[in-house]
Amino acid sequence: MSVQSFDFGELFTLSARPVIAGAVLRGLEFYFDYSSPPNRVAGDAQAFRRGIYRVLSAASQVLEAGVLILAGEIGPGAEPGTVTLRVDAAASGVRTDDAGIDALLAALELEKDPGDPTLPHLITARGTCPVLGGEVLYRCVPSAGVLFSLLMTCEGEVRDEWRTPDAHGCSALILHGGDQSAHGLSRRLQRFGWHVQQFESVDAFAEAVATDTCPHRLAVAIASEGVDVDTLLRLNALTTSIAPGSIELIHAVRAGSPMLGAPPPPGWDVRVVPFLPSELWDFTRRADPD
Repeated sequence: MSVQSFDFGELFTLSARPVIAGAVLRGLEFYFDYSSPPNRVAGDAQAFRRGIYRVLSAASQVLEAGVLILAGEIGPGAEPGTVTLRVDAAASGVRTDDAGIDALLAALELEKDPGDPTLPHLITARGTCPVLGGEVLYRCVPSAGVLFSLLMTCEGEVRDEWRTPDAHGCSALILHGGDQSAHGLSRRLQRFGWHVQQFESVDAFAEAVATDTCPHRLAVAIASEGVDVDTLLRLNALTTSIAPGSIELIHAVRAGSPMLGAPPPPGWDVRVVPFLPSELWDFTRRADPD
């Protein structure tokens, strides 16, 4: 394994993007969250992406209908110069049959634990990730859902001494058209001090873009059926009287979107959801007067 250095949050988000795009194509809803500070992890970035993807994809494969919930975190390890990583992928809804789940556990090289008579409805399994060597856990409560987790300790550092930028209540306007990604994005922006407003109506969003008086605004239009290029052009036209640099227009698309290979609509910056931690950091830094 070649030793490199990377930010875990960036890599976790990149690993989640194709899983989320595939899940949405199958009609699944999703929720994504990541809130840890900047960090550096020593290791093979591509190997980490494969190991993380195995766990996230497994939860998606379990679901036939429902919600996929993806979360990651990193913290200082017990020994100096180490960090602990955790990836959780939960699936709640209509699941595949027991035979399909057993086949998936076998593919992940997980072995079921002996049943606990005091917890008859809990099914657990565990194993070692063949790519990273971390511990992979599986828990299932049929009435609630399933959870796959990847846990490991490795060389690295958490840079929690860095000052987190703060938007100090500046407006983040999100047009989502019913897209579930807005909920996770809202929570992540709020942690950076943004005052988040969500809009399902293009007209209500347009009015907010045109009339909001915050000195710096973030306007995010998440790709949906009602948000086409003509809509984006109309929204951009509303910003002509706004002071240059006081509003950022972000068109949020999923991995694999044809918008990524085309010139962006005038005035818009096209980004992939979920946003990288560094993207949220940069959006906020431009709104932070300090």
